[in-house]
Amino acid sequence: DISRVGEYFVPKMTPLDRTRNGQLWRFVAVEGDVYLIQNFHAGNKSSLEFVKDRSEKKLILSKTSDAPGQFWILAPT
Repeated sequence: DISRVGEYFVPKMTPLDRTRNGQLWRFVAVEGDVYLIQNFHAGNKSSLEFVKDRSEKKLILSKTSDAPGQFWILAPT
C-alpha cells in the first residue's frame, strides 16, 4: 500500500485488502529487462524510486522521470 509521509508517498506493508487499490502495482517495460514500477492508485504519473540521501536509503513514489532510481531490473532467482 502507499501512505503520505511529509512531502513523499512511500510504500508500506499491509495485510491484503482487495478493496484498496493502493496495493496494486504494475511493471511497465522500458527496454529489455528494465522496468518502471507504478502504483495503480497513483497512475502513470508516479513510479517507485530508490533514493539515497546522505545517511538514509528509502523507497518513495515520485513523479515518473528518467531518474536512475526509477529503473528496475527483473532477474530470475
